[in-house]
Amino acid sequence: QRYKRMWESLEENDCWEGEVWNRRKSGEIYLAWLVINAIRDASGAIHRYVGAFSDITKRKKDEEKIWHQANFDPLTDLPNRALLVDRASEAMRLAKRENTSLALLFIDLDRFKHINDCYGHAAGDEFLIEVGKRIAASLRQSDTVIRLSGDEFIALMPLIHHVEDASRVAEKIIAAISQAYEFNGRKAYV
Repeated sequence: QRYKRMWESLEENDCWEGEVWNRRKSGEIYLAWLVINAIRDASGAIHRYVGAFSDITKRKKDEEKIWHQANFDPLTDLPNRALLVDRASEAMRLAKRENTSLALLFIDLDRFKHINDCYGHAAGDEFLIEVGKRIAASLRQSDTVIRLSGDEFIALMPLIHHVEDASRVAEKIIAAISQAYEFNGRKAYV
């Protein structure tokens, strides 16, 4: 289908450009931007084509990195507030389409300031990473844990059939994050 559109564009506009996968002499596959121009003879018939490739692998990687930085928390690598809006909108559409519910659990940690004050900010960072992991381990693969800011997280569950399901997950999350955290051989709780 894509190549059909390419040939139609060449026939109608004498040019086409777009992304294609190409192979280096080494056999490595890479993403390239291909520009093809049709050259017509004196009668107006296409006589030959001229194409130029440019490797866009680095540009694509840079774009992906920028997108990731905009949508994921730099400390925990969890989705952030920007991605929450997108995922919550998708969850609402899915719940409506499947005639189910969704759950959005707001998790605000108590005593986080105490951990930062007593053990230092590096320990506080480790703690937030661990909390994110514990919340994620309490969720299904289809659910999402989001770091909203500071010590605030959100658990988004797009498909909930019964309110009790969300309640059980909330209890599971509380149990997981209430377990002891160790910092330099000392235990702390939130």
